[in-house]
Amino acid sequence: MKSQKHLKFKLIDGYFSAEEARDILLALINHKIAHHEMHAFSQQVRFSSTPDQERLKSLNEAKQLVKAFFEETSSEEPISMFSEIELVKTKAAIKQ
Repeated sequence: MKSQKHLKFKLIDGYFSAEEARDILLALINHKIAHHEMHAFSQQVRFSSTPDQERLKSLNEAKQLVKAFFEETSSEEPISMFSEIELVKTKAAIKQ
């Protein structure tokens, strides 16, 4: 198989009840928050450094916006939800 430098695919592509859409989004956001918290804790323990909290802050803000959006929406109301992932191989250093 030939090595790709670029990959693009649909992660979410469909119509859901508001309850399903909320559950999917909050599960994704909560997983990302847990990942960043674990990474921050690891950095703090291993290097005694205080990691940048900006990504955690923006994810928590997104979580609150999602919750507010769905508080104003009937649980059975249909929701269109689409998300695309794009991966690009680069030689840039990973930001830590």
